[in-house]
Amino acid sequence: MYTFVHGSIILSRVRSHLEFNDADDDGTVTFDEFFSALTGFSAIEKKDAQQIFNLNTANGRSVRIDVFMERLDSNKDSVGHNKSASIHSNHSSNNDLDSLIKDVFAVGTPKPEDEQDQGNQSELEKDKSPTLKKKTSSGKKNANSNSKKKAKSNSTKKNKKTKKPIVAAKKKNSFEQLKDKIQKIDKDEDGKINLDEFWQLCQTLQLELTNNEAKQIYQHSQQLTTDFKLPLHDFFDHIKEEYLSFPELSPEELLLRLFAKTIQ
Repeated sequence: MYTFVHGSIILSRVRSHLEFNDADDDGTVTFDEFFSALTGFSAIEKKDAQQIFNLNTANGRSVRIDVFMERLDSNKDSVGHNKSASIHSNHSSNNDLDSLIKDVFAVGTPKPEDEQDQGNQSELEKDKSPTLKKKTSSGKKNANSNSKKKAKSNSTKKNKKTKKPIVAAKKKNSFEQLKDKIQKIDKDEDGKINLDEFWQLCQTLQLELTNNEAKQIYQHSQQLTTDFKLPLHDFFDHIKEEYLSFPELSPEELLLRLFAKTIQ
């Protein structure tokens, strides 16, 4: 709620400031003169003064003082000011003049609804933009992920195509085959076999030997230990000697050749 001095005094002060700044005394003021006049009795900002000037100029260069005063006088009552109040101080009067001019020419009033709507739409677009960026970024990530998966799939296919076939295990020679069979006979895996295990070996290899012949060969073996067992490492050494001399012989033939030397 504003406190105003008598209307005629207000208008008189405005006119006097305008006429004082009319350097050419032609009844018109330029913007600089207009702004200087307004700042003589108010703290109006330059942008607000420019807005008022633009509303009252016909040629864009100057404002006619009498036209401006007529508009101010005809519209001062419509803004709801009380013209019957008395003057309290120069400061109060200056504020009243400032408020009157701003209210009459709607300076600093809120934007029209259509402009506010445009502003709201602009804000909504700003709010949406991060979402669009996120979606775009997400789309790029998905595309990159799909590309990587595709590249990995192609690489896997190439590896499958270029994968070398598994080479079959090298066939063991007759000595290695015989060694494996003898080690299987050694149930307690102590590296030695007794007479019963020796006879089992002869049966496994289907050697044409009787039990007594097998026993005779076993007893004449020079490798027997004090506990009457045959150490396998020595037994293998003798078999290997036969293999190196006759690599074409089968496991059974190698063993029979060794036995023939033992009973000579």
